[in-house]
Amino acid sequence: MENSVDIVCQTFNQAQAATALKAEEERRVEEARLESIREAFKAEAKAQAEATFVEERRLWEVERHRLRALAGLETEERN
Repeated sequence: MENSVDIVCQTFNQAQAATALKAEEERRVEEARLESIREAFKAEAKAQAEATFVEERRLWEVERHRLRALAGLETEERN
């Protein structure tokens, strides 16, 4: 009888340990998945920021050329 109780306890303890290991592995997998998502969002945000900067720079250059052209026209009118 004592041997049977020991076997049941041992089996129960092994099942608990296996469950704990599985839960830990699932936690690690989920953590890695979330980190991957975070990195993807960071990369997307960086790409959008760079694209916005490039577009703003382009618009600034267009405006600069427009103002220079206007300034040139005003100079010609004065002469």
